Amino acid sequence: MKWKLLAITFGILFVFAGNIYAFSITGAYTVDPNAPLNYYNENDSEVFLNGEVAFGFDDWVMIQKYEVDDDWLESPHGYNYDLIVDPFVDPSEGDDSWLSGTWSFNPTLWTDFSNVMIALKASNDFTAFLMMPGEVSGNWTSPAHDLSHFTLYARGPAPVPEPSTLLLLGAGIMGLAAYRRKKN
Repeated sequence: MKWKLLAITFGILFVFAGNIYAFSITGAYTVDPNAPLNYYNENDSEVFLNGEVAFGFDDWVMIQKYEVDDDWLESPHGYNYDLIVDPFVDPSEGDDSWLSGTWSFNPTLWTDFSNVMIALKASNDFTAFLMMPGEVSGNWTSPAHDLSHFTLYARGPAPVPEPSTLLLLGAGIMGLAAYRRKKN
């Protein structure tokens, strides 16, 4: 009975998993809880990703999106962080192959936001990657289909030390000094 239930469970997971890890990218976290998010027959829109609470956050903002077919860079909220997506040239085909390539963006994105996510879409699949802090360039690979679009998302302001933290630390040091003075 247990084996039958286990076999059915794995069968269901296999069917619904789709193209698990269809894409790969350098500079992304690769272990849980930051493993890539894989979706089938979905669009990588802000509404969808925030509804899914991608990587535990529901306040992702689309920064820039590169549409491969139109060779067009979209910036719906007016951000410009110089997103560049280039394919590797496939010598056997004599032209650009959108199965792999390079990506980069302006490092100032990390001073303005605390988290960055990259979403790669091809055919009916897309995979989202949470980027390691400070990562601004790398390679991407799609083993099955040519890339449709490459989207850069970010969230949260960059962490800034709060004045209240310094005030609290100063008050603690003054309290210790007063205690020591009183003791002597």
